[in-house]
Amino acid sequence: MPRPFRFGMVSGAGDAVSWQRDVSRAEGDGYSTIVLTDHLDLSGAHVTRLSWLPALADALARTSRLHASVMVANQDLRHPAVLARDVTTLDRLSGGRVELGLGAGHVEQEYAWAGLAFGAVGERVGRLAEYAAVVRGLTTAGAETFSFAGRHFTITDMPVAPLPTRGRLPIMIGGARPRVLSIAAAHADIVNLNNIRDDGPADEVLAEKVGWVAAAAGERMADIELAMSVPVVAAALEDAVASDPFAQRLASRMSLDALAASALTLAGTTTAIVDRLHQWRERHGITYYVVPAAAADVMAPVLAQLA
Repeated sequence: MPRPFRFGMVSGAGDAVSWQRDVSRAEGDGYSTIVLTDHLDLSGAHVTRLSWLPALADALARTSRLHASVMVANQDLRHPAVLARDVTTLDRLSGGRVELGLGAGHVEQEYAWAGLAFGAVGERVGRLAEYAAVVRGLTTAGAETFSFAGRHFTITDMPVAPLPTRGRLPIMIGGARPRVLSIAAAHADIVNLNNIRDDGPADEVLAEKVGWVAAAAGERMADIELAMSVPVVAAALEDAVASDPFAQRLASRMSLDALAASALTLAGTTTAIVDRLHQWRERHGITYYVVPAAAADVMAPVLAQLA
């Protein structure tokens, strides 16, 4: 049997009223998760305008079913042992409704603001592999203590406490290229396919990336949930390009037909969107989709059928 669909809503809210509106809408419409990204710049330059850890704690306190996730926490802003303890505490307090996304970090200016060294991409990706291993070790029930000795991190007999509600905190790692997707395949429960720089047809792009994950995962592949973000969701793609700055940036680098055929878009009638999601699940095994909060009206009838 195929894995069931589920959906996440990424919020761009910048104040309490708007945030609480998105949280309420997400739970009411049947989304699995409310999602924030992790940036030091909360001016609106990125989707997220709230710091993710306190905001997700607020969302979990206001809801009873909705899960919360960060896509993705920048490894260089928090030590993995500290992040593991913070997020596992949140998981315990919410009754097991937390998922943790991890990423290598990519905005050099934010590193400069924080006085952090912005290493070469190879160095950051190598650090991510160790980071994920530390977080996994400290968020999985079993041994009473966890130790790790690597190039970037050393953990010595740290107590594994508190324990995740379900015994293992769900971890997501996203990537666009083979090396990061291989790390995700080795450590993550959820692998997020990052397609934002890929202009080709959806089936071509997704087949290649799923192939990289499968090759690295081996027997683990059956246990991995495949996810992707779809940044442009609209009843009419032309209207989205006319009104959405992000859609406009995408349309500036490819034709409207190419954008419609890419993995960056869900557009058309409810039936057309549902059919496309079924195709992506059947052809590539992708079942978890994260969409903007602004797409809630378009997605509501889709979730009514699939969530």
